[in-house]
Amino acid sequence: MTGMPSTIHGDGSNLRSYLYIDDIVDGFEVILHEGNEGDVYNIGTEDERSVIEVARDICEHFSLDPDVAVKFVEDRPFNDKRYFIDVQKLRKFGWHPKTTWKEGLDNTIAWYTINLDWWDWCEFHPMETIRANVIGTLTLADVCREYGILMMNYSSGCIFDYDDAHPLGSGIGFKEEDKSNYSDSFFSKGKAMVEELLRRYENVCSLRMRLPTSSDLGHPRNLINKLTRYEKVVNIPNSMTVLDELLPISIEMTKRNYTGIWNLTNLGTISHNEILEMYKEYVNPNFKWVNFTLEEQAKVLVAPRCNCELDATKLKKEFLKLLPVKRSLDVCL
Repeated sequence: MTGMPSTIHGDGSNLRSYLYIDDIVDGFEVILHEGNEGDVYNIGTEDERSVIEVARDICEHFSLDPDVAVKFVEDRPFNDKRYFIDVQKLRKFGWHPKTTWKEGLDNTIAWYTINLDWWDWCEFHPMETIRANVIGTLTLADVCREYGILMMNYSSGCIFDYDDAHPLGSGIGFKEEDKSNYSDSFFSKGKAMVEELLRRYENVCSLRMRLPTSSDLGHPRNLINKLTRYEKVVNIPNSMTVLDELLPISIEMTKRNYTGIWNLTNLGTISHNEILEMYKEYVNPNFKWVNFTLEEQAKVLVAPRCNCELDATKLKKEFLKLLPVKRSLDVCL
C-alpha cells in the first residue's frame, strides 16, 4: 500500500492460524455467558497458513506479482515454526469461526485502506495523544503530589535535534537544563510541553530515555529487532538507553527519592550501523543491511525523526559505574 516491498523473515514456511477479529469477539462472548469460572479456553482455528501463502494472497488482492512485491530477509532469532492450539473445548458450546479466510483478509485490507491515519498514530490522533501524553501525565503527577507520592516519569529525549550549539559528532550533548529545540512531530511537541510543566512539580522525577533497547531481541518493540526488520536504515549517531543497565539504575533513583530532570542514557553515542555490526558479530553473521539518507527516509515517514546526543554527566556523577553506550550494548548482547 506504500509502494514498498513486503519483507518476510526466512523462507516464509512458518505456519500460523489466522482468525478474524469478529470471530474472536464472538468467542469471548460465548465464554462470558457459557464458560465456567476459572477454566481456560483457547480461541483459534484449525485453518493454518504459511507466511508466504498469506503474502501471496495479499499480492493477489492488489494485483501484484509476489516475485516482485515480496522480499525475503534473514530470519529473526527465535522465530517459531508453528503455533497451534486445540479449540475443541470451546467448540462444545457451539462456537465456530464464521468468517472465511478470504472474507477476513478482504475486510482487513479494506479497513487499513480507509484508515491510513492509524499508521503514524500520534500524528493523526492529536486529541488522543494530548489526552494520554499530556493530560494523563499531568493528572497523575498532580494526584501523586496531593498524596505525597514520588512519581517517576519515564519520558523521552526525542525533543532535541542536533543544532549549531550541539553539532553532530561534536560530543556536546543536551543537558537537563536545556529546553527542547525540536517540534516537528506531534509526539515530540507533546513530550516537550509536559516536561516544561513538570519542572514545577517537586514530587516528579522525569527520566529522558532515547532509543531504548535490551537483550530481549525477540520483543517486537526492541530497537535492534526493529532495525533488523527495516529494509533500509539511516546511519546517524544517537544517544541510547540500554535498559538492562539503566532500568535498575532508575529503580535505585526511586529509592533515593531523586526528583527533577535526568538524562537516562548511557555515555556517548552509537549509530545504527554500529548497532547492526554488533548484531552481526554476536547474533547473525550473515546479516546484511542497506543505508539511506535522511532525505530518503523523510519520503517514507509521516513525521520527521530527530537525532541528538544527551549529556549523561549528571547521571554518571551519581552512578560511577555507568557504562559508555557501546560497552553497555556489548555486555547486553
